[in-house]
Amino acid sequence: MEKERISIELGFDKEVIEKINNFIQFINTYHKIYKNEDWKKGALENFIRGSVNREIEKIENLNPKLTGINKKIPKGVLKNRIKEIMKEKKIKQLEMASITGIDRSNISLIMNNHVQPTSDHLIRIHAALNFPPLDEMFYREESDK
Repeated sequence: MEKERISIELGFDKEVIEKINNFIQFINTYHKIYKNEDWKKGALENFIRGSVNREIEKIENLNPKLTGINKKIPKGVLKNRIKEIMKEKKIKQLEMASITGIDRSNISLIMNNHVQPTSDHLIRIHAALNFPPLDEMFYREESDK
């Protein structure tokens, strides 16, 4: 039984389409030279469909590099490295507040590990930091309690 297909329209920058077409042309030429009979000649639509399917597969397989949740969760207090990451990326508290819409005082409390961020604040900060791996952004500290 054939899968039902739904068509969507996508817009890409001209330069992106040119790069994809150059890549497809290279791959088609490579397989033609080496007489790979199993190779189906590539086209733009097939390239995009294949790329999307590969990304979905990565997510479905919970690729550890992609998710950062591959480690057994240790006991202890959850802490963040937001301050260090902001320093590496040269982002100031005021700039983070402006990007995320989170009050500067809350940013300070979060980045100094005085409070845990809400899920909404965590998502905003994570995006503002360009999605660093979660296992690099957080760690567990042994608790004295």
